[in-house]
Amino acid sequence: MQKVILVLLAMFLAVPSYGGRQFGTSATDKDAISDTGALDITGCCLTISVWVYPNTVTAGAGKFGFKILAKNPDNSHRQYYLNIEDTGDFGSNSIAAGGGNGGSSWNGQANCGSHLVTNTWQHILSEYSTNTAVQDIYYNGVKCIIGGNGNSGVAISSNGNSSVQIGPWDSDGTPTVKIAELAVWDIELSTLEKTALASGVPPVKVHAGPHLKFYKPYYGGFSPEPDMSGNRNNGTLTGTSAAPHCPCSQPYH
Repeated sequence: MQKVILVLLAMFLAVPSYGGRQFGTSATDKDAISDTGALDITGCCLTISVWVYPNTVTAGAGKFGFKILAKNPDNSHRQYYLNIEDTGDFGSNSIAAGGGNGGSSWNGQANCGSHLVTNTWQHILSEYSTNTAVQDIYYNGVKCIIGGNGNSGVAISSNGNSSVQIGPWDSDGTPTVKIAELAVWDIELSTLEKTALASGVPPVKVHAGPHLKFYKPYYGGFSPEPDMSGNRNNGTLTGTSAAPHCPCSQPYH
């Protein structure tokens, strides 16, 4: 029996470490998806779920300090985005989410001010739905928007071909952030599913299938980091470094 236990322990210790990715202050620390047709989500709904661990948040930096996920990242009219704001209209350490295409009718904006703290993992969920007609943000499972708006009944529209980026906005005072378990759906998740995500259940175990459009646990540390949703939005990971993972269970264990 002792030999069996020792063998099992050795097998357990031999399992590769399971971690996230740390994005530094350099603008080259990013995961870029150059395929312009990637994640062109339109229709009723958009849900983004992620675990973040801000190491530093620098006062006085640009408003959109860190792009957790941005479609058309270099354009002022981003199709959609989820950012960490260093400073900005809603205070430091705030979360901003929304989208819009300039003159188009789809528009949703929300901010969750001064919630993030440094040196700990936190869960963020951003959601827009024509059912509620409002852009919502959940912080550690609790709705926390300070300001939000949307156009009632208006579906999310495309801004044409554009790239996708995860990582710093620029190198000017950008926060250093660890990321894990980033996922995107084109549906509105149930209350139970949102609670499960904030409790550390991996996205692929919460709601898999055709509506899961993007999923990166960020425990691999190589490029391209595979999109485990099956949609092959793999991206090119540059810079960054390995990091301890969030308090989540493993997705394929």
